[in-house]
Amino acid sequence: MVAACGASHGDSRCPGDDYRCNSGTVSVDASVAVVYQPPVSCPGVSSFSISPAEVQLGQPAYLGVATVGPTPTIEWSVLPASGGRFSNARSVSPIFQCAGPGVVTVSVEVGVAGTGACKGVANTSFSGTITCESGGIVCFAPNEVCGNTCVRTKGDANNCGGCGNVCPAGRGCREGNCLRLRWPWIPGWMPE
Repeated sequence: MVAACGASHGDSRCPGDDYRCNSGTVSVDASVAVVYQPPVSCPGVSSFSISPAEVQLGQPAYLGVATVGPTPTIEWSVLPASGGRFSNARSVSPIFQCAGPGVVTVSVEVGVAGTGACKGVANTSFSGTITCESGGIVCFAPNEVCGNTCVRTKGDANNCGGCGNVCPAGRGCREGNCLRLRWPWIPGWMPE
């Protein structure tokens, strides 16, 4: 048993001139056991994939991770936690399903089973984003959704400059503007 004592004479816990109380040291009788543990070799992530990175609700995103080094434990996670679910969060190639529209971050972390030794080690975790669309048609620029079709509104005479903006007869659409044809039989455009 070790009693705590103050650092000055007169402390009631330090009888007389006990040098141990004045020096700030405490002597303890104990035994020490040394156990050799070999160093932990951490696996690393050699490739990470999300395909596709933009999905409609109900459409799967296929994830993949490849590792180097010792056989890893694998753990996938998503932020926000309510953003979706994995077919198997411990698989090298799970399928991800969005829970609702928005952008989610999926992450994978690899390690050695039964240890936390690899946490935070370089190349043991990677993240990427998935955009979860609410449904309907998704068009890539410079196209826009008009009704249920992708339309290039800078050149479509029936949707010139915007959906439903129809150019009058004898006019065409160029760069989102209805312009009169120079001569109907010769290609070209003439501003108003």
